[in-house]
Amino acid sequence: MGPRSASTASPGKRGRPSTKAGTATGTKVSVEVPIPKGAVARETSSFSLESVLHFALLAGSSLLLSTALFSLSVPITKGDLAWTSKRLDSWRDVMVLLAWRVIELAVPWFSGYDAWDALCFIGLVHLPAYSLLLNFYNIRPTTIIAVATFTILSSTIPFSYFRPLGPAHSGSPAVNRAILADGLTTAYITVASTLVYTTFIYLSFVTWLPTHLVTYFNGLPDITAAHAGPKGFVSLFLSLLPAGYGARDLLFVTSASQPPEKKTEPKTTRRRLRSSDSRNEEEEQREESCIASLYKKAWLGLSPASRTLISRSLALALMTLANTFVQLAGTISGVEPKGALGWELGGFSPSGCGFTARLLIGVGLIMSSEVTLSVVDNDLKDVIQNFFEIQSAVHGYLGPETQHELVRKLKSLTISLKTLSDHTTLDPAHADAASKQPNSNPALPQTDPPLHTIQLPPEIIDYVDAARNPDIYTREFVELVQKGNQDLKGKAEAFSSFRDTLAREMASAMPECKKEVIRVVKATGGDAQQL
Repeated sequence: MGPRSASTASPGKRGRPSTKAGTATGTKVSVEVPIPKGAVARETSSFSLESVLHFALLAGSSLLLSTALFSLSVPITKGDLAWTSKRLDSWRDVMVLLAWRVIELAVPWFSGYDAWDALCFIGLVHLPAYSLLLNFYNIRPTTIIAVATFTILSSTIPFSYFRPLGPAHSGSPAVNRAILADGLTTAYITVASTLVYTTFIYLSFVTWLPTHLVTYFNGLPDITAAHAGPKGFVSLFLSLLPAGYGARDLLFVTSASQPPEKKTEPKTTRRRLRSSDSRNEEEEQREESCIASLYKKAWLGLSPASRTLISRSLALALMTLANTFVQLAGTISGVEPKGALGWELGGFSPSGCGFTARLLIGVGLIMSSEVTLSVVDNDLKDVIQNFFEIQSAVHGYLGPETQHELVRKLKSLTISLKTLSDHTTLDPAHADAASKQPNSNPALPQTDPPLHTIQLPPEIIDYVDAARNPDIYTREFVELVQKGNQDLKGKAEAFSSFRDTLAREMASAMPECKKEVIRVVKATGGDAQQL
């Protein structure tokens, strides 16, 4: 793959600087600067007309399915929720709840979630309301499970039709597939996420939340769950394990499976290396708004995995906060708005989601510290690209006016070399592990293995330095192995013949030792019948 920006080369002579660029007439030298392909399309694809029409069908089918499922749930719930439900006196209240239901579906749909993401998202968003009904309103667990199941299914089934599972959940090849499929890692992240939720809720139970519940929840039948002590911590942890697994799947799996950004090449514009153009570029940078500059440096500077994790964590925290407020204050009798807000802040969001996101970011940083072969390959391409641009700038040097552009390219080369050096300096622990245990795990992605698992013979380096084809090494290695096998085969046949001859002579000369001779011949793979 060649350099990713053109030089002053003419068509058909790509890579060779034009000799006309440096004439005294001040011919302008140009360098092609890549423009990301489809940058605008990626931002607006989720809001296309087709996507909006699909969402309208999804919302309508979800509402119809929810109505049908809850109508069939009467034998299961047995009216358990009737005395806790708030009476809706006007159509305005009904329309508000329906509109909020549509918003619940719109957030995961236009955020690009697949069906499994939507399942986890809807379940986590409704978790605080179901937890309140289960622990403090004495609603039967079967009723809570039935209501939660119908709510999730009414959202997930339409999602699975209009937007099936993505690569992260369908089992197709993805980034970090070995880590995502590792059972120990899954168990660790699930338990850690559950502990985050459990700890914040338990701390609220033993401090301020009981008083808050008594003050702002009129007619609350029971608050013994808030005074259960350490025993309540264990039961709370076990009940929140599905939430921990859902947080792991929604936040960690999708973010960890995001491929690294690749610099695109196809469409380019030309930027002239003259002093006037450099000054115009500096003026445009100074005129750029502070918010746009912060967005480019702070947000776009992050990796795709970090951006996905942060955006999903914020969406989950804000939607959980808003949904809990709407569900508690709008559907449960006797709950004041302050009470709904206080219950939500008691541990579910944003504190629980925020600390869960920090935990997963830490795990993601540990994962991202493993350099793969493709990362080093991209680093080498960047170095070659910088050398090529410096060659073009030096060949077309027009005087002091192009000095700024040349200095910028030299700085870029220095950064690329430093990055390559950091990525290729192996951790001693990784080097020892690679020397003791080769990369034989079939779960690891063989097309992009970790750098520390690659064991390159030193002879290959010598072949490349001598401008020889590395494939010759493979052919010569096979020939050497064949020659060695032939030598070993000849020696084995010679020693076998000598053994048989010696055994016959010993058996005839010393008949009393014939049994021992036969035993030795059989033990060494010979034919004792010839004796």
